[in-house]
Amino acid sequence: MRNSRVWVIACLGYAGMAGAQAVALHAAPAPAGPPREGLALWLDAADLDGDGKADAAAPEAKGQAAASWADRSGGGLVARQEAPAARPVRVWDKAGRAAAVQFDGDDFLTLGRAESLRFASGKAFAVVAVFSAATAGKGTLVSWGGGSAGERGYQLWAAPGKIGGLRYSGLHEFTRKAGIGLAAMVCDGKQVRVLLNGREGASFAAGRARKESVADVLIGARRAGADGSGVGYPLTGDIREVLIYSRALPDADLAAITKYLAGKHDAADVRSSLETLDTRIRKLQAAGRSLDLAELLWQTATRNKLTDAQAEIAAKLLDDDDPFARGLAEWALARKVGFENNGQVARWPGKGPPAWFRKYMAVPQERRIEADWVRQAVARGVHRDYDALAGDVIRMGFRACAMEYRQPVLFYPPTCCDRIVALRNRIRRWTFRAPLRAPTEADLRKARLIWLEAHRWMRKLMLAQAAEQIDSLVIVTQFTPHTVRNITRSYAWKHKPGGDIVILDDLASGGQVRPVLDGRLGTNGDIDGYYRELQWLAD
Repeated sequence: MRNSRVWVIACLGYAGMAGAQAVALHAAPAPAGPPREGLALWLDAADLDGDGKADAAAPEAKGQAAASWADRSGGGLVARQEAPAARPVRVWDKAGRAAAVQFDGDDFLTLGRAESLRFASGKAFAVVAVFSAATAGKGTLVSWGGGSAGERGYQLWAAPGKIGGLRYSGLHEFTRKAGIGLAAMVCDGKQVRVLLNGREGASFAAGRARKESVADVLIGARRAGADGSGVGYPLTGDIREVLIYSRALPDADLAAITKYLAGKHDAADVRSSLETLDTRIRKLQAAGRSLDLAELLWQTATRNKLTDAQAEIAAKLLDDDDPFARGLAEWALARKVGFENNGQVARWPGKGPPAWFRKYMAVPQERRIEADWVRQAVARGVHRDYDALAGDVIRMGFRACAMEYRQPVLFYPPTCCDRIVALRNRIRRWTFRAPLRAPTEADLRKARLIWLEAHRWMRKLMLAQAAEQIDSLVIVTQFTPHTVRNITRSYAWKHKPGGDIVILDDLASGGQVRPVLDGRLGTNGDIDGYYRELQWLAD
């Protein structure tokens, strides 16, 4: 079949969301639900027996054990679990309208070695999951295979603060936030895209198996061994629907399915993601949600799509009260500048740069250091995870105590250790005071501020130690390596000519650096028509 693809669609979420009837997308009569053409599997939490009729709602405190989950597409497949202790439970919301199959970290269902769901190397497929999870929630949604990442046929999962996917390849993840989201992994046979709420977050080449996986297809976990033994990375969360198609689904069909699932499961966050980027930016600006706005601009910049008008918005966030909003805005602008300087000639600074670029270049050193810590938190996916932020601060407190114990206080400012330990104790009191209460956004903001303050004092402590042994640091600065062909059109990953050498004399304070060349190599290393490569000798 030309351009043949197979799509796997899973609708995931926590019980408690109100259901709603899907609206017809076309004027012509059509059966309710997803498209039927090529539908190989349809698991619906409201219809465990797969007879095509919604089960009677039976709200129960502990839920109903789901030993089996039958296909309602007519394909005859059944997801089963023979061990009572490993069975998930079907739960309903209080209104008795929305159902979900709930996995608690020890449960999973197997569809066996169904050939219609096992896609060999070079075959196209997609996995999509609508889920609602705390930032710390994790686990596999749908998988085929086990063993190392390169031995697994496909896997889509939620990690703490991230969404990930693989296809006989390494792990590929990007940031998510708490709440309902629709994750998708789409493979055309050669290239794999991972998306969240219809927007691409990662793209990578599909791997090829040396030997196709012999494992079964699982819901809520993956196999631990390549031979199909054991269970790994089980899910903590709820699954509402799973759809698997054996035909190509164009982007228009995926958008329609996304709209259908968002409406059925009352996924407001997914629906909002279908709005245009500019509409989302205006809404976040009007609501005063600076961190969400900065993160949206940063995500846009990671796809190299940040426009100059959007860069102006990011530049305004450099003055925001929230340091994480400032840090993400700075990172968004850095991504834009880096990408646009990736060609043969650097676009920035250029002649007469716009206001947003001048403001970006004027960010003071202490703010850039702060922004670097923000990057670390966002890259790790902990900036929206209270427990992870608290854990970092607690570990920094123990490390400061250990450093003070192993080394005399002779060259450690005592206030550094005292302040870090005080911050550790402060966040421990908050953490242990209400361990069962879900942290609010205000709690997260406080935790982020304490996390940054602990890093400031830890930096002072580390620099004070280094200052006792090092007089100065010599630092070489260069353009980041090309990811495209350079001026010779032959070699990628080469530095553009230019750069500088700077010296940091006062380590204890981490003060300003002293330039040596001070721009004498020019913007692109171009002096009177000749390119000067930066070289140096040291002893």
